[in-house]
Amino acid sequence: MGLGWALLACSPAVHDSSGDGGHASQQGLEERALWTCPMHPEVQASNPDTPCPTCNMRLEPVAPPPAEDIIAHWTCPMHPSVTAPEQSPCPLCGMKLTPIRQAEMMTGAVVIDATRRQKFGISTTALKPRALVRELDVPGAVEWEERALVDVTMRAEAWVERLYVAEAGAQIEKGDRLALLYSPEMYGAQREFLAARGSAREVTKIERLRLLGLTTSQIRAVDKRGDGKDTFTLRSPATGTLLDFHDVVEGTHLPAGTRVARIGRLDQVRATLRVHERDINLLKEGMAVTLHRPGATPVRGEVSLIERWVDDVTRRANVRVSVETEREALLPGMTVRGTLEIPLGESLAVPVNAVVSTGKRDIVFVDRGEGRLVPTDVVLGDRAGEWYAVLEGLAAGDEVVSGGAFLVMSESKMSAAQRYWGKSGDGG
Repeated sequence: MGLGWALLACSPAVHDSSGDGGHASQQGLEERALWTCPMHPEVQASNPDTPCPTCNMRLEPVAPPPAEDIIAHWTCPMHPSVTAPEQSPCPLCGMKLTPIRQAEMMTGAVVIDATRRQKFGISTTALKPRALVRELDVPGAVEWEERALVDVTMRAEAWVERLYVAEAGAQIEKGDRLALLYSPEMYGAQREFLAARGSAREVTKIERLRLLGLTTSQIRAVDKRGDGKDTFTLRSPATGTLLDFHDVVEGTHLPAGTRVARIGRLDQVRATLRVHERDINLLKEGMAVTLHRPGATPVRGEVSLIERWVDDVTRRANVRVSVETEREALLPGMTVRGTLEIPLGESLAVPVNAVVSTGKRDIVFVDRGEGRLVPTDVVLGDRAGEWYAVLEGLAAGDEVVSGGAFLVMSESKMSAAQRYWGKSGDGG
């Protein structure tokens, strides 16, 4: 029997004019309920067959008090382990006990005063809409820009007689000598050109020499010399860094179409980031990116291309980032971490530290005044740094526990037992 029912049962205004002992079957009902007159509420009786002594109207049952008004017990704000069935001073500190109602027991609410909050570092934050920006941190690597790469490819069959540059990493200029090659095919083409000079076939033979790889100055040298040579010099078609010779040494046979070397520019590189499939749709071309390298200043860039297919093993897609950087600030093959800033718009936001996740539910403690902290189920959106977007469960202006939420949860579990925390079958 709750405290409200006990007060009603002890009311001195009860009138029962029935002296009939034949209502023994009503005894259980008489012990559990009271009846009153709609016109004279001061009249109360335990027998529903008793008419109102004032107006003779039939009595009606007294409505039970609302569940939220029933006090479950009284407790001390400083010592929550102290409980009592009625208000009295706390035996430990003398403070007046605070009522804990049945409705609050069902919600898992706890009462923690300002002194205890300060002592245990429990703090609150007022919620408001915020412009949220999510930072997406992903791995990546530096690669050559394709437009910065130039291949040196054989156009005529030849053999290497001498290498002028043999080490990868060498810096070369356009026109520098790479190798001296022996080529009977080239020698034959020169002889045909010399034989066709002054005829209609001269232009055709000059064009053939160009297709075989001779430069204009080399063709003029053949014309001036008046004789062909079975060797010719292979020159660099671009300025940059010699990346490699493909297994080329002196004496190597090079059929037509063989790639001899590759040249690249160190100031023309890009980064390729590996972004998980769940985040691909958040990205747009032109989005700002910061590339981080160990022990070096971050480099700024922007998204230039998003590949719209996903690796079936890693579940990631490649995102290319173009950068404007000084020479050797980023080197091909270097690993980087890319941070992309994704605007999520303005939304009501709750601190990450305020959220207690049980695995099945996300819970936030809301300060409802008078020291009461009530756990509230919420639906969260995307995380943006130290904030979560709130989709359901909270409103602007709500004060939520942002420091010490797990301490409050522990106290709520002790006081509310399974009434709140066990309702979904999770243990927090």
